[in-house]
Amino acid sequence: MALGKSLPILAVDDDPLVRRLIDRSLRSEGYDTRTCVSAESALVALRQSSYSLVLLDVVRGGVDGFELARRLRAGEAGALNRDTPVVFVTGESQLGTRDRSFVVGAHAYLAKPFESEALVDVVAKLLHAA
Repeated sequence: MALGKSLPILAVDDDPLVRRLIDRSLRSEGYDTRTCVSAESALVALRQSSYSLVLLDVVRGGVDGFELARRLRAGEAGALNRDTPVVFVTGESQLGTRDRSFVVGAHAYLAKPFESEALVDVVAKLLHAA
């Protein structure tokens, strides 16, 4: 898949600075990104469109990132997004968070704080794997 030709990437994070960093980092590499502040708004976006990748935080309050990933895999976010790669991008340091992310269907895990290059590398590996 050529850069810029893939479906958009959806980033879900309650921190506006993190959303901006993700957006700028990926757009500078030619990716089309969309951002959401909550899992609830992400569910709406996912039901309206297809995405090539979803970046999730373990956001607090309401539906968390784990539940959103579970719903995505169950097809509740649209059949076309059911197998969309998921990357947890989180500062959550509770024991077991990384393992739990893979149990609910994550393809990768990136701990905050992260470097832009690390984010771009994870996205490129998932979207452009041979």
